[in-house]
Amino acid sequence: MGSEFLKKTRATHVKSIDAGRVRLGTPDLFTQAPTNQPRCAVASINREATLVAGEMLIVEPKGSELVVSRGNNEVARIKSPPADVMQAICGKGAVAKGEVQKINRLSKTADISLC
Repeated sequence: MGSEFLKKTRATHVKSIDAGRVRLGTPDLFTQAPTNQPRCAVASINREATLVAGEMLIVEPKGSELVVSRGNNEVARIKSPPADVMQAICGKGAVAKGEVQKINRLSKTADISLC
């Protein structure tokens, strides 16, 4: 009698589907699939430097900033890089490759994607 009574009075396990999660995971007309885009940062271009879109540069940390250089010449600085970008560059040998995506002539900045 004791074991049968316990089987009858125990809590039942109910399986269900969270409809909200299903809706979030179901693609529709307005769903945008993320593409494999590299992380971009805005760099201030030095006065005497000129950059070309598509140019490959070297990105290195210097204090709390990132220095963008062409060979041995500094061409730009990323003054406040995102913390995860700084951490990733410091963790991978403190050097990264950067590609100039876009040059903003009015603000004298450039969008640099970090590879």
